[in-house]
Order: sequence, then structure tokens, then C-alpha cells
Amino acid sequence: MFNKSEIISLIVPYAEFIHKKYGLLPSVIISQAILETGWLRHCKGNNIFGIKWTRTCGYDYSELQTYEWVNGVKTPMICLFRKYPNYEESFSDYARLITTAKRYLPVVKATNYKKACNELYNCGYCTDPQYPIKLISIIEENNLYKYDPIPNQIIDIEEYSLTELQKNLNQLKIYDFENKALIVDGIIGPRTNSAMEKLQKVCNIKGNSIHEENLLKITNIILNYNKYLSEIDNED
Repeated sequence: MFNKSEIISLIVPYAEFIHKKYGLLPSVIISQAILETGWLRHCKGNNIFGIKWTRTCGYDYSELQTYEWVNGVKTPMICLFRKYPNYEESFSDYARLITTAKRYLPVVKATNYKKACNELYNCGYCTDPQYPIKLISIIEENNLYKYDPIPNQIIDIEEYSLTELQKNLNQLKIYDFENKALIVDGIIGPRTNSAMEKLQKVCNIKGNSIHEENLLKITNIILNYNKYLSEIDNED
């Protein structure tokens, strides 16, 4: 059995080929291949990315037991998965899926691995709420970002805005779905999303498409107003 370094070396050429042809980030491709197969221990039918079978996909299938998160509960299921003749076809089919299905457009447009990992979950690639965290951990523990063509460690304006929003939500005691304070990391995951939804309910904001920068402005207004009220009370 290969060790982790050897497994990464085996996957890298496929990931780099997919990046050149489709523009997807190698670090995310490699981390998904590792997570979905348990470091290549489980990839029946050469299915590297756990892609489900459909009648029109053009592939044969394997019937396997897996787990899906249903209403927050990890539930065992029997599902049909695609079978590929080799790894190369599995990588290519994954790339076609991500780049042609409209729901994955945010993944394609992501400019760094953290955004891409979170968008994979947000777009419905996996039902496990810890999926983005697991991918990011694999990337950072194994320095996989070095295979990406851009300096992913640089925090851009959008990510900075999100960290400020997370700080503001914590100050306002608008916490996540477990009523826990948010980790200020600039990542839009299920916990930050749930706190943002709470803010929208508190402010009676309709719709789910409001951008985090607008929510940041709202929290700044609330915090500034609270500060103003506090100063007035002190003057009295």
C-alpha cells in the first residue's frame, strides 16, 4: 500500500491535467480524491469522487452502501455509483460534472481553495456539514495549496468582509444553529450561513440571496446605534 506522499504524487498529474483543461483548483481536486476514497483505499469501480449513477450518464454502476446526512442525522443507504474503466475517466467525468452543471458555477468561479471547498457543500455536492472543514484540513495538513496557480493564502476584500461580519454577529450574540459563537475565519460554511439566516429573520429581511457585504453593513448600523444609545445613557 502506498504512503500518503506516494498517493498524493499519484493523484497530482490527474489534478494538474484537469486544472489545465477545465480551470479547477488542483488542491481541491486532490483533497476530494483523498477524502472520497479514504486515501485510495475505497474506490470500487475506479470511482474516485463518489459520483452517483444516473440512467443517462453512459456508465455501468456498482451498488454500494454509503451514508447520507438526512435532517442532520448520518443515515446508512444503498446507492448506485458510476463505474469507470480507469482513474483518468473518473477524473474527467468529475470535471465535466462540476463545469457543466449550473449549480456548481460558484465552485468553478472560486478563486481560492477555502471558497471552493465551502461552495462544494453549499451547491449540494455532499450532505455532510463537515465536508468543507475536512477538505480544508486535508489541503492544509498536506500543503496541497502549493499546486494551485494563485496565492491562496492571501485574504481578499470579500473574505475580509466576511471575517468582520462574523465578528459583528458574535458581538450581537447571533450565533449558529447550535447557538455557538462563530469561528472568525472568513469561511462561509453551514454555521456562518445559519447565523446569517438568523440575522435576516431578526431584521425581517426576505429572500436568501442577500450578499454578506450587505449584511455586514446592517450589523455595523446596529452596533453603531447600540453604541450611540449607550453613550446617551451615560450622559444621563
